Amino acid sequence: SRRRHTRLQGDWSSDVCSSDLPDQRYRAALGQITQPTLVVAIATDILYPPVEQKELVNLIPRAQLSWLQSPHGHDGFLIDMAALNQQVLQFRFQTSPRE
Repeated sequence: SRRRHTRLQGDWSSDVCSSDLPDQRYRAALGQITQPTLVVAIATDILYPPVEQKELVNLIPRAQLSWLQSPHGHDGFLIDMAALNQQVLQFRFQTSPRE
């Protein structure tokens, strides 16, 4: 969750005013995406961890999660471009209208 916490009088508590509204907007905005969406996660990515990609897939109605196998962390999508390209092409083939 994107919930932020504030320190109040020595106790950690949820700051409803500053955290819940942005979270609701974030969820609402993602829920309005109608196009098929490919979300690519890299298990070794510590900049944008896979848990964030899974959250996107859960919030975007027609999202699909794909895993890019790379030891290069966040740079995997730049270094392993051939593998990423294959995933994008496969997704486009699966989601494009058939004539």
